[in-house]
Amino acid sequence: MWCGNFLIHGVTASRDPFVLVPEVDSETLLANACESLASASVTLSDFAGLMEGPHRNTLLGIQQVVMLGELAVNRALEPANA
Repeated sequence: MWCGNFLIHGVTASRDPFVLVPEVDSETLLANACESLASASVTLSDFAGLMEGPHRNTLLGIQQVVMLGELAVNRALEPANA
């Protein structure tokens, strides 16, 4: 089954339901992680906009942590760090 840019195999003998194909290179995995984190960040930000008070603050805090993860992945993708 294809998911984004990755071929995912179902695994029945493992506790993990899916594994990535070993041939997928690290740069591709990092790029996909960056896109996933960016999407999660936007989703959290949008959802926080619907909330008020402490719930809004909690969502914005989580969104900030996700955004920092995205920045870290972007840094890992920079050519100087390859």
